[in-house]
Amino acid sequence: MRKLFLTFVITASSLFSGCAIYKLDVQQGNVITQEMLDQVELGMTEQKILFLLGSPMLIDPFHPHRWDYIYRLQPGGKQPSQRRITLVFSQDKKLQQVAGNVTLSTRPRTPPKQPSKDTNQRPIL
Repeated sequence: MRKLFLTFVITASSLFSGCAIYKLDVQQGNVITQEMLDQVELGMTEQKILFLLGSPMLIDPFHPHRWDYIYRLQPGGKQPSQRRITLVFSQDKKLQQVAGNVTLSTRPRTPPKQPSKDTNQRPIL
């Protein structure tokens, strides 16, 4: 009787443990948001792009002036989505072209706010 009960418990636990499978979201590549892309402008240097977007996923050894940023998201058990951004630089290392399934902002950039020159402020230590 005890062996039968133990066999039943082991069988039932192995059957029911497979019912609640959780599939993780898998993210791969460079996460590039629209806010980050809004700061990119044609004519920027490679160093500024590196600062804004980070290191590219791919730098083609045959085309060193082309950088590819690839982001792939596969939500648990659903179809994956992929975003690709290709940046092409000129010979003088200035951004010449942006391609891929993205859009650059066409609105004018607002310059950062200048700190006020109020003399009554004390530094916070």
